[in-house]
Amino acid sequence: MNLFQIATRGIDLDTAPITPDDESPREGFRFEEPAVAPSRLRLPDELDEVFSLAAKEYGVDVDVLRGIAYAESRFNPDIISGKVKSKAGAIGLMQFMPDTAKEYGIEPTDPVQAIIGGAAYLRKSLDKFDGDYERAVASYNWGPNRKAYDSEDWASKAPQE
Repeated sequence: MNLFQIATRGIDLDTAPITPDDESPREGFRFEEPAVAPSRLRLPDELDEVFSLAAKEYGVDVDVLRGIAYAESRFNPDIISGKVKSKAGAIGLMQFMPDTAKEYGIEPTDPVQAIIGGAAYLRKSLDKFDGDYERAVASYNWGPNRKAYDSEDWASKAPQE
């Protein structure tokens, strides 16, 4: 039995009888309250403008910048606030290491500063890798000074995350 057959409980939809128009359809399940997305999945709308302005200022793709923020912190308030750190010690929305945050002059637990610092860091990586977003994004997480980036098969050497 394949997945489709399991989902349709083995019913052959091509030969199943069609419900006559005069028969009312079965009433579906109704939720008492509308579902609310968890707050961890979305940043406040005010930060959308910060992402846009920072991306424009540093000439980076806003969707890539926002994607890095999501990949790094999952927009988890405990990570953004610095309450929870990565195993390596990175903190904040854009997961800056303390020395990198100092280099960019930002407070990594301030989302606005973290976004601006993240855009600047991404721009620096894009410049280093001649506009190659794949290497630039990998270097955001893996670090920019790896010899592996010089090889053709650099992606196979990147850590799995």
